[in-house]
Amino acid sequence: MQYNLHSVADLCSLPLCFYQVAGAVLYWGRDEAAFLEQYPKGFQVIMGGDLIYSREVVRPLLHCIDALLAKEDGSVFFMIYVDRAGTGLGSAFLAAASESPYNFGSSIEQLEVKVDEADTYLYQLKRKSQD
Repeated sequence: MQYNLHSVADLCSLPLCFYQVAGAVLYWGRDEAAFLEQYPKGFQVIMGGDLIYSREVVRPLLHCIDALLAKEDGSVFFMIYVDRAGTGLGSAFLAAASESPYNFGSSIEQLEVKVDEADTYLYQLKRKSQD
């Protein structure tokens, strides 16, 4: 995880001097409160992979991200997604992320990924203050 964090930080020009790396199992819709008890400010960086596999999980995932991602500007969620079945769920994820109540809107990016596997995408949702 430390290597992955450094790689993503380099890609997005994030400083690493204050990051603590940890991994944990998280059940969406069930564990957010427990995580926030332990980490009341939320997380500045959240990374995930292979998280969306049907349209039904898109909104619960976004709710979880919104709850756990620190409210400060620059907090960021990264997700690697491989569209193995050609479902286009990545587009559904990006569309839902730009809608209320999440409103990541202009802070959503699809970053370039250099891998051998086709249909692999890296998404970034970055927290921005509400104007």
